Amino acid sequence: MQPRWLIARLEEFSFLSQSQSALSDEVRKVLGLTESHGAEHTNRLDNDVHRFTALYEQLMDEQRERWDSHERRYQQTVRTLDERDQELTQAQSELEETKNYQDFWQNQLTRACNWESRARTRLESAKRELRSAEQRTLSAEQDYRSAKANYDYASSQTIRVYVGQDSRGNAQYEHRRNPATAERHAMNAAHGRLQTAREEERRAKSECNAARNEYKEACDQVNGSMSAVSDMEVATKHSYSALSSAEDAKTNTLNAKYSLDEERRILEQMDDTLKSIESCVNSQQNCQCELHQHNSMALTTSRNNEQIQEDLVFEIYKIRYALENKANLLAAFDAPVFLG
Repeated sequence: MQPRWLIARLEEFSFLSQSQSALSDEVRKVLGLTESHGAEHTNRLDNDVHRFTALYEQLMDEQRERWDSHERRYQQTVRTLDERDQELTQAQSELEETKNYQDFWQNQLTRACNWESRARTRLESAKRELRSAEQRTLSAEQDYRSAKANYDYASSQTIRVYVGQDSRGNAQYEHRRNPATAERHAMNAAHGRLQTAREEERRAKSECNAARNEYKEACDQVNGSMSAVSDMEVATKHSYSALSSAEDAKTNTLNAKYSLDEERRILEQMDDTLKSIESCVNSQQNCQCELHQHNSMALTTSRNNEQIQEDLVFEIYKIRYALENKANLLAAFDAPVFLG
């Protein structure tokens, strides 16, 4: 085999080893860029995950605050609704009681008006009876004065009274004071009628006074009942107003509760959304952990490759050195020999 041909092959192998060294350098550059890009993407992902996690935690804190505020307002509204129910029940009870009182006093007014009518009739009848009794008393007094005058006149007269016969058989008479028996009887009878008329007048006056007192009491009862009915009408209006206010207050509280129920539904939807975000955060964190694991593995592999490349470059350098040395030796061997 010709030395020149061997030298050419050694030089070719040396060139190939040099190319292999250049290729190894390119590989190391590519590995360095890959590591740099991986670190850059990892940092970006870390930043994105950190921001997304911080945003998620902020949203969760705000959501908890919204839930706390909602629960406080919801519990307060429930308590208020119970109070409004009690107020409405009380207003309905007070209205019913007021209406019962109004009916009672209306009935009392009707009874008082009937009593007043009866008392007025009694008083008018008592007045008529008193006037009649007074007329009868005046008439009885006139009759008594007339009968007494007749008696006084008759008793002042003398009458001739037959007392028997004398010895000769003649009728004998005596003049005596007139006993006025008939007139006395008439006077006594007139006096009795006068006493009766006066007693009837006294009873009529007593009845009239009693009827007048009863009529006054009946009028007072009517006035009191009318005042009570008027007061009950005002109280009924106030009770209706209080009932209306209680109904409005309950309606407003119910509307507030409906709004809170709608708010609760929205908060529950937000909870579902936050659960989805939490799943995304967990997924990103898992991806981050996997990426860090892959990066660690890639970094280890890259370090191993760097070591291999360094070993390879060293081996290539030794091969080139050996090839060049052998080529030089073959060149020296193939050189012409000059004999002195």
